[in-house]
Amino acid sequence: MKFADFFKTSFKQENPTVRSILNRYDSNEFDVRDGKYSKDEVSCFISNSIIPIGTFLLGKRFLTNSVFKFLDKDKDDYITMTEIDDYLGKEYNVQLKDIKNLTAMEVCKILDDIDEQRKKIK
Repeated sequence: MKFADFFKTSFKQENPTVRSILNRYDSNEFDVRDGKYSKDEVSCFISNSIIPIGTFLLGKRFLTNSVFKFLDKDKDDYITMTEIDDYLGKEYNVQLKDIKNLTAMEVCKILDDIDEQRKKIK
């Protein structure tokens, strides 16, 4: 399944940039941007963007915890830009600074293409 298939139609139609997504979901209860993403912020992103069947079958909590398992390497219950960048570099050889101005769907295509190339090599 391609990355874009996991997103709601409304999210795809909006097609925000990575930078705007990171900015939009970086706010705590006081609406202060701190460059870190809490479980509540990630959960809010999942609720707003992931298809209902995904959140229904897997559960929003499971999806949130899975994101943290992959990204929160120092286990401080926050995901930082550095952790996102490290994950992208390790898994996809992509840097966050290079994709921040791309739309979410453009990034989905890049990551899908990388996954497709991996399948061909195997």
